[in-house]
Amino acid sequence: MAKPGTQPPQTLRSGDRVFLVVSLDVRTDKVDARKSVVLEQRPDMLVVGQPDPALPKSMVGQTLEVAMFPPAPPGATACTLPMGYNARVLKLFPGYPGGEKGRSVPALGLTPPSKVWHPAIIRMHVRAQVRPEHGLGVEVTGAEQANILDISGGGALLCIKGGPSLAPGRILRFALIFPEGDRMALEGEVRWTAPDPDPENGGALAGVRFKNLTVTECRYMVRLAQQILSHSETVLKSLGAQKTMPWPTTFKTHG
Repeated sequence: MAKPGTQPPQTLRSGDRVFLVVSLDVRTDKVDARKSVVLEQRPDMLVVGQPDPALPKSMVGQTLEVAMFPPAPPGATACTLPMGYNARVLKLFPGYPGGEKGRSVPALGLTPPSKVWHPAIIRMHVRAQVRPEHGLGVEVTGAEQANILDISGGGALLCIKGGPSLAPGRILRFALIFPEGDRMALEGEVRWTAPDPDPENGGALAGVRFKNLTVTECRYMVRLAQQILSHSETVLKSLGAQKTMPWPTTFKTHG
């Protein structure tokens, strides 16, 4: 259920930007999310422009996900996490008014927004939610306290209290801490920030994109996210603890 300040509107407006999530495969870390725009919300139908590439006629009657970024909470410097709802493709329009200068454009008719919205995945790197039982921690240089909320092959969502400014574009240095005690030194660029939905924590959310990963490191991060998603009881281990693969020179062990 969405937290206060992250609830999408039940009515979408003409011009609102959305994503059409056509397919999602968490095992291969692939998401087919196509950009679109709302042309009109009717009582019986949400009409959006055809994405690129366009959906085929075979999609009529099929279900996809309509995802969007809700308005940022008061005081936020960027958008919140994307939310979505499941929609059925009702109709393909060869031409529908609502394009630039009133021109007709190819469009899709979808079932309108419902009251049930859920966190959506629109990135090529599927996020895996990190729970306390996974034993994966994080330390951010200069921060008073930090937690890792999710991770993917391309980045992570951190909750940070105290310490460095979290302006978008800032480079953060941090380390993942594995259950066996190994540490993996990383750096990432802050892509967006928002207040912690729980004001009692006094922290801030930061969406971070990994920087300067080697091919081996990137593949490892993808596998790490997949292992969390697989519901496996196997204890998460750092790449350095996996003896069948070399320890990349960009990893550092501290302490």
